[in-house]
Amino acid sequence: MEPFIFYPKTKIIFGEGVSKDIASYFSQYKKVLLVYGQKHFIRSGLDKIIKNSLDLHGISYIECGGISPNPDISYVEKGLEISKGEGVEAIVAIGGGSVIDVAKCIAVNLASKGSDPLRFNKKKEEAKASLPVIAIPTIASAGSECSDSCVISSYKDNFKSGFNSDVIRPFMAIEDPLLTLDVSLFQTGCGLIDSMMHSLERYFEEGDSPVADCLALAVVKQLYQAGISLRNNLHDVKARSSHLLLSSFAHNGLTGVGKIQSFVIHPLEHAVSAFYPDIAHGEGIAILFPAWAKVTFARNQKKLALLGKEVFQVVSNNEEEAAIMCINSWKEFASSFSLRGSLKECGVKEEDLSCFANQVTGSGTRAVGRCHQALSKEECEEIYRASY
Repeated sequence: MEPFIFYPKTKIIFGEGVSKDIASYFSQYKKVLLVYGQKHFIRSGLDKIIKNSLDLHGISYIECGGISPNPDISYVEKGLEISKGEGVEAIVAIGGGSVIDVAKCIAVNLASKGSDPLRFNKKKEEAKASLPVIAIPTIASAGSECSDSCVISSYKDNFKSGFNSDVIRPFMAIEDPLLTLDVSLFQTGCGLIDSMMHSLERYFEEGDSPVADCLALAVVKQLYQAGISLRNNLHDVKARSSHLLLSSFAHNGLTGVGKIQSFVIHPLEHAVSAFYPDIAHGEGIAILFPAWAKVTFARNQKKLALLGKEVFQVVSNNEEEAAIMCINSWKEFASSFSLRGSLKECGVKEEDLSCFANQVTGSGTRAVGRCHQALSKEECEEIYRASY
């Protein structure tokens, strides 16, 4: 087991109805920037609830709304422009992972000087400070409310990449499962897949940490079971609660303790949605994982078999057969939420597959992942073709 420091600094306020007087939890701040998505915030009436609470506690605010999935850097630039000279003390993000990541990027840019707001995502500069971020997730998915990662795109450059820094980990996450009840079947499935993959990336990573593997499988198993319940009843509050809390634990570092963590499937998907931002992140993950498992089958057969038995209730004494059944079970689970099964079905052009491989490997100058999971440009293209 690798030495590690696990210090999840995010304060989680969790429970049904905790969003009623939401500003009471961060009333120490006198001016905040509200960052939110395109329709849900206003349509649901959540805007009135939050603004009334802010008014009640004497907190002034400015707004940056309309954030779309797979967010473009222009949203960050908009937030920075709105915040200029306003004396914003904290960023309040209401929405999913895309909204929270935009809030993180605004927060880290407000805390430092630089002309390129993408400099951290481009790995040109290390983040050293950030304004506090308060995350209010309205969909269980990315776990960005408790993670140290921030993924932003630049549509004009077909760029999408993340960076990790503990300074951008949200100061607080206010998690009310009632805010997630109207999430559609498709988006629920995308969220479950993304949450599961955050722990599976850590599970498949090399390293002798049986504790981490046990935790990862437990989280994925509970997510799978919550998914079965939600597939049958989208308003199952117990299952919504489980998914919301587990999405936070899946990506706050807990399920990778004692390992050097390096993701593989996520970067592969980022290259796809950099070119096709309309493809939901979770759907891309759902498609790419089985293709990755097929291409890397020899080195991951044992863990695939265990995943199948522990999570998908696969029954087989043959390791190879159990591993194959695991991959098929994943596909069936994703399909049951109406997620598409191939990149071709998503409208991807075959000639772009090599572009994805170039994008994710810097035209072959770097591998994706590390150690025995590291992927060459050729392997990446093989995975994209297996996904097509």
